Amino acid sequence: MGSAAMLLLTGILFAGVSWAQREVTIQKGPLYRTAGSHMSMWCSVRGYKGPSQQNFLWSIYLPSAPEKEIQIVSTEDTSFSYAIYLPRVRSGDIYVERVSGDRALLHIRQLQEQDAGEYECHTPNTDPSYHGSYSAKMNLAVIPDTLVVSLAPQSLHKVEGSSLQVTCDVSQNSSQHTHLSVTWYRLSGELADDVISLTQNFSVWAGPSYSQRHSVGDVRMDKLGDSTFRLTLYNLQTSDQGEFYCQGTEWIQDPDGSWFAMTQKRSEGTSVTVQPTGTSLTVTVTSNSSSVLEGVAISLACSVASLSGPQSRISTSWYLQDKQGRQREVVRQDRDGVIWAGDMYRERQVSGGLRAVRSGTDTFSLELENSQRTDEGSYECRVAEWVLAPDGEWHVLGERSAQTSVDIVAL
Repeated sequence: MGSAAMLLLTGILFAGVSWAQREVTIQKGPLYRTAGSHMSMWCSVRGYKGPSQQNFLWSIYLPSAPEKEIQIVSTEDTSFSYAIYLPRVRSGDIYVERVSGDRALLHIRQLQEQDAGEYECHTPNTDPSYHGSYSAKMNLAVIPDTLVVSLAPQSLHKVEGSSLQVTCDVSQNSSQHTHLSVTWYRLSGELADDVISLTQNFSVWAGPSYSQRHSVGDVRMDKLGDSTFRLTLYNLQTSDQGEFYCQGTEWIQDPDGSWFAMTQKRSEGTSVTVQPTGTSLTVTVTSNSSSVLEGVAISLACSVASLSGPQSRISTSWYLQDKQGRQREVVRQDRDGVIWAGDMYRERQVSGGLRAVRSGTDTFSLELENSQRTDEGSYECRVAEWVLAPDGEWHVLGERSAQTSVDIVAL
């Protein structure tokens, strides 16, 4: 046999032997987990011969006795556990989950400080001879749980179309470099709807029920200071009724680059009721003429009708959109009856060239003396109906508008 063929055969045999070697791999460490949390770590074996279902034996080496093996749990021997771990194994606090025949997870439901140490995963040999690795080790550190999530519970009564703001405090004081995520939920019955979240990667996303409203700015979350997170909902709907609470999660990035949620806690809730409203508001606009000679007064009237009764109030505003599409406010009257002229019309109001009058509760009239070419365009009357909510604040019940065009004819 030539030297080239011999080298090729040697390479093939070497590759075959390497491929057939038993190799045990454990989750990359060190891992940091919080006391009281649920911990899991994986172990796998490959390159083995024998049955497809392999066994896994878990042990720990404590920092106080790094050379002493303490047996925890095994998939093949119920008497494997040392006395210190036997009660927790029997109660199910510690157990092994088989993911496949050659891969398993060690679970500890309630991690304790004394669970910190170097963990070893061992797989008994099923090959005709010993060749390869049969165990792997990894370090686990158990750190205190410092996550705090709090919200001052309250009951809020809102009106449909109004706004809601709720704040929540989420903080941690970990010795490790960890990140926080915060999610707001709305609980209705037993169903919790996620509203909006700030992830551990500092991105913001809204839940399926609120994504469209988030895209138009009606749902938002703001971070105020180091630990305060504020939820804001604009244009409340009756479907927003329920209990709002926040959930904080502390994350750590494991050595393999993945993020792990170490601890998760939720706050108390704020109960929100949303009073349904409907407005019967109608608005019509009339003018003395659609064509006015330059220098002649423009007279406009905005008539308002509502069936909501005396418990509601009306605010009105006149706007002018000129021929170039530019819009400006002419004059407005707030719900308390106070009248204000727009920036470009204040001097005209002072000189008496602009008069705005509220006739009773249903007509808001505008008169512009000595009309000018700049007065030409589309006049819009915007009306808002306000109602006093149970929380003592005024909220918009409904809005309507109407418009008319006025042309200025040169002399």
